Amino acid sequence: GEWLSHNGECAYGKVKPIGRHSMGNGICDASRSADGRKVAYTGAEYTDKVVVRTGLYLYDIETGKTKTLYKQGQKMVGAITFAGDKIFAAINDGEYSGQNSRFYLFDENGEHTALPFVDAEVGGATGTDVNYGGGQNKKFYDGKLYMTRAVWGDSYLCAMDMATGEDVTVCSREGSINCFDIAGGKVYMTAMRGGALAEIYELDPASGEEKCLTAFNKPFMDQPEVSIPEHFTFKDSDGVELDGYVIKPVGYKPGRKYPAVLEIHGGPKGIFGGVFHHEMQVFASHGFFVFYTNPRGSDGRGEKFAYSTKFLGTKDYDDLMEFTDEFLRRYPEVDEKHVGICGGSYGGFMCNWMIGHTDRYAAAASQRSISNYVCKLTATDIGTTYDLQQVGATPWESFETVWETSPIKYAHNAKTPTLFIQADEDYRCWMSDALQMFSALKMNGVDSKVVLFHGENHELSRSGRPENRITRLREIVGWMEKYLKK
Repeated sequence: GEWLSHNGECAYGKVKPIGRHSMGNGICDASRSADGRKVAYTGAEYTDKVVVRTGLYLYDIETGKTKTLYKQGQKMVGAITFAGDKIFAAINDGEYSGQNSRFYLFDENGEHTALPFVDAEVGGATGTDVNYGGGQNKKFYDGKLYMTRAVWGDSYLCAMDMATGEDVTVCSREGSINCFDIAGGKVYMTAMRGGALAEIYELDPASGEEKCLTAFNKPFMDQPEVSIPEHFTFKDSDGVELDGYVIKPVGYKPGRKYPAVLEIHGGPKGIFGGVFHHEMQVFASHGFFVFYTNPRGSDGRGEKFAYSTKFLGTKDYDDLMEFTDEFLRRYPEVDEKHVGICGGSYGGFMCNWMIGHTDRYAAAASQRSISNYVCKLTATDIGTTYDLQQVGATPWESFETVWETSPIKYAHNAKTPTLFIQADEDYRCWMSDALQMFSALKMNGVDSKVVLFHGENHELSRSGRPENRITRLREIVGWMEKYLKK
């Protein structure tokens, strides 16, 4: 197989280990050369402290020798793949949260040259909860490196010429390209188009012509009524243009008043778009408007837009509040007193933050959330790396900075009835954060509830056991119906 993990496991069983390196964040990226003789891989050697500034290595299968092409401890190396006789790598300084990687080409001696900066990551995709399986998001073919890329609320297919550095968009159709391969001059990809679930498409990169090859999900799509998102753009008070998406309730009738739910994506360097999202469609089928945007800190707009170090709960909060104002202005049929908020991971952080800063929302569903960075920085799988980069300080360097970024500090202000959805094996956003927030609300007389799922993790909403995913949705919809429907 092409992909090797640091402990010698792969999809085809046991393989020969190629080194003692293991990726500091638990992911080992690797690529095998076209002739099958060499493997390039990233990793870091450490004993008791995670190392995120990884190295790049080349393993010769015939000789069994490993060569260091880029020493660990300098920058973060990822998204590698063989590009002819060179190795493509995306390298990130890691200086601030939201920073995009720079692209380089390495030869087998470690000499490397910079490619043009495109201000985007390799492999960007639109957030959804209905992906099944996966595949590659980059491939070298006929002198070009093809890759998926987030652009506003969509995922495009782009290509960079490895000789000239010219970067072009191959496919810019609205929707999301989840993974792809190339054969015979054609691109074959799983993509989501027109509000439908994923199917396999054939794309002619020369003409841009796209053809759907499968109808795996047609029987399902023919049954329920799907409400297609409406899209618009607006400017916030800082003059930044933002996108907005609105899903109307199934069976919508003009002149009636409806409740609504603001959905907030995770990340914060993620994106929502117009693709099918099951949770949102469930809300629509129960008579709710659903509205969402990509506030500052999101992907798809370059690293300046995605920058989030030391500003969690500030500009992003303002964007969400102003987006709510804009949504209500554009859709007067929504009852402004019956609007709720719902989000997971960073979206859960934002739910916790918002209920401590405003009482305009009538209910909240906070999932796999963050409430206390003083604890989280030293108690989760990405606390001392990813979270620390976002908060910008440790409790010892600046307790005030860390505490002021923690929603629990403001929990005593909350008046919003809040549901907390949590998995007991979520090591990214631990159950303690949900329980702290829950207890704080209870202590202050605010109606709140915890639904704890045993044996599930951070991916409950996307790849959890079906019975638990159904229960989760019933709990969330039930909570919103209790507080948002007259």
